[in-house]
Parts: sequence; C-alpha cells; structure tokens
Amino acid sequence: MSISAKDKQIKDKALQAVTFALAQKAEDPVVIDVSAVSFVCDYFVVLSGESQPQVKAIYQEIIKKCKEKKITVHHSEADKDLRWMLIDLYDVVVHIFLRDVRAFYDIEHLWQEGKKIRLPKKIFEI
Repeated sequence: MSISAKDKQIKDKALQAVTFALAQKAEDPVVIDVSAVSFVCDYFVVLSGESQPQVKAIYQEIIKKCKEKKITVHHSEADKDLRWMLIDLYDVVVHIFLRDVRAFYDIEHLWQEGKKIRLPKKIFEI
C-alpha cells in the first residue's frame, strides 16, 4: 500500500517535531499514527523530560523551530506546574511530559490501537 504525498507530509511533520525536541535532549520519543482511530489528528508525538525546566525548553524549542520552518502551531498549552505540555500542529499533536507524569497517564497504552512508527536512526544523529 502506497503512502500519499499528504500522508507523507504529515508523518514528516511528526518526525520533525521529534528532531526539534531532541535538540533539547528529549527522552524516549514515540510517534503513534492514530489516523485510523482518532478524528482529532493523524499522529501523536510523545516525549519526556527529566525536569520542569527541560520540559519547558523542549516545548519552547518545538514552537520556535515550527515557526522558523513555517509549520503552523494551531494551539499550545501547559499545566501550571510544567508537568505536561501540549503543542497542536493540526494533524500532529505533541505531548511533552515529565517522566513520572508520562508513566502515570500512559498515553502510549491509551492509544495502543494506533500504529507505532519506527523512528529513523538519522533522527538521533544530532
């Protein structure tokens, strides 16, 4: 089955978000294709940081790089304690968690019906 140009563009956007996050040492990136099980978006990107300042830095880096690359940020939000931050790129939603908060909410399990995307090795070569 061939992937359409639009589907490839959306997947590439999710992978770019991971690349932007890794510049701030994001941990355990996961990309989940939820297009078959969600009407909200096509991909979830789930990442962790080990501290609130790191989670904030990852969030700011993704937003900054998206603006530089002309990727529209539809919406972004954070809880007041910087434990879970979200960036909505329309068809890609990025979740940035503190490690323990990520484990508690376990988004990967909640969306296990989605397809986990294998991340290319080159993404980690920053």
